Amino acid sequence: MKPSSSATHPRRARGRPAGDDDALRERIVDCALRGFVRDGIAGTTLAAVARDSGVAPALVNYYFGNKDGLIDALVATRLQPAMQRVVGLLQAPAPVDPLPRLRAFAFEYVRSIAAEPWIARLIVREVLSEGGALRARFAEQFAAGVIGSLQQAMADAQRAGRLRGDLPAAQLVLNLLALLVYPFLAAPVLGPALGLGIGSEPDAWAERQWQQFLGGAEARK
Repeated sequence: MKPSSSATHPRRARGRPAGDDDALRERIVDCALRGFVRDGIAGTTLAAVARDSGVAPALVNYYFGNKDGLIDALVATRLQPAMQRVVGLLQAPAPVDPLPRLRAFAFEYVRSIAAEPWIARLIVREVLSEGGALRARFAEQFAAGVIGSLQQAMADAQRAGRLRGDLPAAQLVLNLLALLVYPFLAAPVLGPALGLGIGSEPDAWAERQWQQFLGGAEARK
């Protein structure tokens, strides 16, 4: 007896979309990210994300449930990998001289933001702004890990006599992050006004900012 087609090709579960699930999810998240950066998270509807993705609204609901689920997916697949790279550099076994580890962090941080300009724009809109939809997530999932690891690395460098001991490690953290992050946050306005191609040459930019940090923070012999 010839087997039925359903036996050789089992039917997909009812309601489950056909095609490459991973590719569809990625496309939806990418379109959501563009909408969040352009219009803000509050101003981006799931219907608009579906339209921009070229899929039915029901498919967005199928994959992510609601907007919070879509935001969680964006954080997990877009923000977390970038943050994990920089945190990993800080959490590596402490070398005899801690400064190269801090310098590597500075360079990777700048490279990540330069390669993904949307990170700075999303931070301005959804983290720094009052009522930003990502503020709590960012503080809980990223800021605490990055800041804690960076502060420990600063303290290690102070104990090794490489950074000034008369400043709190927390102050050194703030100084370095201000040099690395603020130019990208202000780039849309200050970049053209000052004639600076902020982030156009990430390693050169990171080196200049790192040298400025050392100018005020390095221990004097």
